[in-house]
Amino acid sequence: MIDLSSAVDRESLALSHHPEFLDLIMQSRAQFAAGRKLSLDQMRRAVLPSRSSKKGPRRRRSTVS
Repeated sequence: MIDLSSAVDRESLALSHHPEFLDLIMQSRAQFAAGRKLSLDQMRRAVLPSRSSKKGPRRRRSTVS
């Protein structure tokens, strides 16, 4: 039994015992050990949208005098 009022939250507890999550962690560790890794900058470029796509459509200025 685990006291859930301690520092362990329920989500962490559930993930730490979930077979699919544990398999994903093992695969990631194996890839890292095999040299397949990305720097933080490489990860950001691969995952985050480009800065230019964050801009919304340009608003027209009113030409009414």
